[in-house]
Amino acid sequence: FTFRTHKDIHNRWETASHRLTGFTQDMISVPYDGTIREFDLHYRNLWEWATDLLRDPQLFPHMVFDAQHFSKFDGKTFVTFVDEPYTAEAFWNVQSQLPEDAKPLAFILYADKTKLSLFGTARGYPVVACLANLPTDIRNGQGMGGGYVVGWLPIVKDEKDHAGKPSWVNFKNAV
Repeated sequence: FTFRTHKDIHNRWETASHRLTGFTQDMISVPYDGTIREFDLHYRNLWEWATDLLRDPQLFPHMVFDAQHFSKFDGKTFVTFVDEPYTAEAFWNVQSQLPEDAKPLAFILYADKTKLSLFGTARGYPVVACLANLPTDIRNGQGMGGGYVVGWLPIVKDEKDHAGKPSWVNFKNAV
């Protein structure tokens, strides 16, 4: 690629952005104290995002779909240890409940309330997703396969009349 102007870069970026899962905006309604309050919610479809990763020929060979058990000898016995999500007992238990030809696809989701983000004119806390089927160095890295913003948690502005009330805290958690 050769970019000669800012417009060249912008056009290429715009073209590429349509190849990956975009954001959807919906309104969520949450009841509080006899009223319904509404908030904008911006998110990506997790299944479409995961499909983008599964189709990536550079990334797919690194994905692990079978649970693994690791152990090491401590001088007396073999001790099981976990170093990846797919080596954990929970992954093994899920896989053992699936049909014989099925494989688990596991998501790790977390919200980062330390990083307030702007999304157009909206503000929110980013929700980041990773595939647990990827090794740590890829999953925690940058680029394809690394943590990916899949949504924003709406911000509930504090109101003096409700501050500190357990019902207000529960409402904010529900949002």
